[in-house]
Amino acid sequence: MTQPGYVAPASPGWWVRTNRVGIAASSYHLVTTAFSSDIPTGGSTGTYGWSGVGSGASAQIAIAGVNSSTANTVTIPTHAIGQIILLWVYRSNSNTTATKPSASGTVPAWVDVVNNTGTNTNSARIAYFVATATNHTSGSWTNATGMIAVVMDHQNVSPIGGSAEAGGSNTTQSVAPSITLSVSNGSSLILHFFGSRNATVDWLAAPTGYTHVVNSGPLCMNVKNVSTTDGSCTQTHQSSGIAGYSGATVEVLD
Repeated sequence: MTQPGYVAPASPGWWVRTNRVGIAASSYHLVTTAFSSDIPTGGSTGTYGWSGVGSGASAQIAIAGVNSSTANTVTIPTHAIGQIILLWVYRSNSNTTATKPSASGTVPAWVDVVNNTGTNTNSARIAYFVATATNHTSGSWTNATGMIAVVMDHQNVSPIGGSAEAGGSNTTQSVAPSITLSVSNGSSLILHFFGSRNATVDWLAAPTGYTHVVNSGPLCMNVKNVSTTDGSCTQTHQSSGIAGYSGATVEVLD
């Protein structure tokens, strides 16, 4: 039973004033259209009180967890139903990609994003699944030599935008190719993956405009800081003397 005059505690994310409703841009996408014909969009001045979340809010897509391994399986980070799980599956010393496991038990029906024939004696594929349980496992990807698992939240119903994979023979640089963005409003995540035939490669600093998320052995993953534009991402590493890398770029939609 609620006492007369009870006011709920403040809840972050929304501000309200008479006839104006909006959301805090630092926490959510900025809404610039009214929720109904008699509620105009919020102004930038005035005194605001905090209220509970109302309809129309959409939190921005974000990475919830990342794990990597130098094996043919990887532990999927803690995940909730409805979150997207993306796998980067790398194979050294072969142009044939690793074999996807069959869906069974906790192993979901992984959906391919890219699965190209490799080059320069290495290959990679990317697959995803939107979680239907909280205990999914990667399964064993036959012949994989390294894997990265990324869990993201607040993705679009159709989560995958532009994607591409390519390889090369440079011994000091690995390149994730450019893609055609599905959206250019900055709402999506652009992920870049790299795999090197040198199992002990030393990845150097992420290029300007990108952030390292994984930097482990033969695997590297960068996120583009601003996703309004795209281009290839060149990740340098110390000379290995072993030619061959695979690079991939994926846009995950909000």
